[in-house]
Amino acid sequence: MWSRKFAALLPEVEKRQLFRKHGFYSIYEFAAKLAGMGRKNVEEVLRTYSKVEDRPLLKAQIEQFGWSKVRVITPLIATVEETKLAEMVKTLPREALSECVHELKGSKPREFETITFKVDKKTALEFRKFQQQLEKEAKIKIPLGKVLSKLLSKIEPAPKVPSVLGKSKKVTRYIPAQTKREAVAKHNGKCAYPSCNKPYQEIHHLQRFAIKKSHEGIVPLCKNQHRIGLLA
Repeated sequence: MWSRKFAALLPEVEKRQLFRKHGFYSIYEFAAKLAGMGRKNVEEVLRTYSKVEDRPLLKAQIEQFGWSKVRVITPLIATVEETKLAEMVKTLPREALSECVHELKGSKPREFETITFKVDKKTALEFRKFQQQLEKEAKIKIPLGKVLSKLLSKIEPAPKVPSVLGKSKKVTRYIPAQTKREAVAKHNGKCAYPSCNKPYQEIHHLQRFAIKKSHEGIVPLCKNQHRIGLLA
């Protein structure tokens, strides 16, 4: 505790040159003789303090939790609210704090959309319980949007159901014999064109096969009507 308090005083001692009043040549000699601090640590303390100089909440964390923990969150000062950073220093162990900072540094800013909906009391209670469980594990407050995102991530996608029939067969220009027989029988073996009673000679697609890729709507025609149909 006294080491943290001493480190928190170093910026003011440096600023007011108080070490000279006690007969020390530099702040480094002052820190080494009174607290056994090495030059590198003193430099880190002063550098960390300079980054949080205009953030009183984080300055207070240096004395309470140590400069080394506060130093970890300095890369996020420009992008994360001071209250959130102070809460992170207060609640997270140093290793977890480093992990959290690493994740936040690597994440890209996301666009957010406000969604409002009503749920029954039982659903709301279960949702709050899940939020409390996440906050207990992370040791920080988690907004409702992130709780919902975590909840949705636990939902497994429905397995793909294989088709019973398998892949559909490719339709070719060849007309199945049964389909042809049915079309011919429907018109008694005669040309399907009205007022034409000639025997059929050709099978005609009312809609071009190249477009529809289907043998639905085929009709029997005599050669003349088939030629006319092709020209139409």
